[in-house]
Amino acid sequence: ALEEKEQKIKELEDAKVKAESGQDDSKMRVYQFQDGDTLSGLSDKFYGSVKYSSDLGRINRITDHNSVRTGTYLIIPPLEMMETIHGRNTTSGD
Repeated sequence: ALEEKEQKIKELEDAKVKAESGQDDSKMRVYQFQDGDTLSGLSDKFYGSVKYSSDLGRINRITDHNSVRTGTYLIIPPLEMMETIHGRNTTSGD
């Protein structure tokens, strides 16, 4: 399970590099955290629900949601991917 999560993180990091270089061929987005942003606010903004805020934190390796610095780049996966990730996290006992 840990290897699968590490592989997913690598895939997301690769997607971030592609998105930043303008070679994004998926719906993956990169967002620069702004002053006043919160993960729950970004979850609502991009997905229409705050329920993905913890998943957004995990994807971006954020353990303390209050410690995200302005200017930090966050990976914003497409909704379909977030629904899959959220489903796994909620059924695995997290």
